[in-house]
Amino acid sequence: MRGSARVRALQLLLAMLALAGGLFAWNAWTTARDRATALGEATPAQRAFFVALATRPDAANFYKGLEPAERRKMAENMARHTDAPEMARLAVVLLGTLDEDARASLAATLAAIGPVQTQAVAAELKESGGFQRNAVFAALRAAGDGAVTEAAAQLAVPAARANAIAFLVERGRAAIPVAMPYLDHEDRDTRGAAADVLGKIRA
Repeated sequence: MRGSARVRALQLLLAMLALAGGLFAWNAWTTARDRATALGEATPAQRAFFVALATRPDAANFYKGLEPAERRKMAENMARHTDAPEMARLAVVLLGTLDEDARASLAATLAAIGPVQTQAVAAELKESGGFQRNAVFAALRAAGDGAVTEAAAQLAVPAARANAIAFLVERGRAAIPVAMPYLDHEDRDTRGAAADVLGKIRA
């Protein structure tokens, strides 16, 4: 009995080791494939990869695993797909990197996305991180007058409200006509945010 138990235990151990080895090999293969896709030519496959990566919990770790030059290249490649609103989310997620040059490239990508995907960029006003906030504000400025309307819509989003107020106040009198309708919003806090914007602009 003891001998057969040892055999079964050994078989189980070998099976677990084989499974672990298989998972390691699979992970290495998929990482290499994803890296090649992210850094390669602009293709539908690259676009689809970036769109999926925007919601993947390992997006930041994937980006961190790239070499510095590769991070900049990936950021530049993302700007090729401004037709996908998910690029805004991905850029903001990756802006948490400590790589200063990569952050500059990602901010430039977000600025390129801004005029095309203004609503998606404005939705990122919910991010409280300093790097993300600065890049989102810059991208909205690049989007022009349309950004004011989209930022005003974020007054109704609790997580985005503080940054929306700050951006609208920064835009000055151009924000007055788009903020005023929110004084009649059904939500009290949204009405208060609109009043805050108008009060600070007129002060």
